Amino acid sequence: MYSAPGGQLLRQFEASGAAWGDGSSGPYGHDYPIPAGHYTLASFEHIDPPIASEGALQIDVADLSSDTWVRLYEAGLAHGTQSEATIGGVSLPLDGLANNGRSAIMIHGGGSNLGAQALDPDQQLCATEGCTRMHNQDLEPLLELLDGAGGTFPETVIFSVVGDPAPCSC
Repeated sequence: MYSAPGGQLLRQFEASGAAWGDGSSGPYGHDYPIPAGHYTLASFEHIDPPIASEGALQIDVADLSSDTWVRLYEAGLAHGTQSEATIGGVSLPLDGLANNGRSAIMIHGGGSNLGAQALDPDQQLCATEGCTRMHNQDLEPLLELLDGAGGTFPETVIFSVVGDPAPCSC
């Protein structure tokens, strides 16, 4: 995780975007990974009690709105077009969810096919329906770094996906 505008590394978190992929909606539809691109973290929800498929926290990922793009551009933090942007020195497409028929993608923990280990702090990172999975133990520290309060984030947080993930073993 990097801060702007200085761009220094704050902390790294292991995550996977591997997805089950059933052959019917590829390459980036339901059950496929989120396409490479710049996104924003929109809101979050604590899940109490935690559930195997998501863990205890889910963070909503959304396409950048045109208002967000304009704010980043006017602040000198982004340049490009409304279809591709350079943010943090990385050039990636925009509107990856809308362009691939996706309405929602999240960052979450858990692991439906892990059984009793799905809620372990350092659970294995298994494939999802197209979300990004993190270790359960890293979700709250990530939220603290993002300074989320009341279910939303106080400033724009950019989530950049730089390529397709390696397949998971579960």
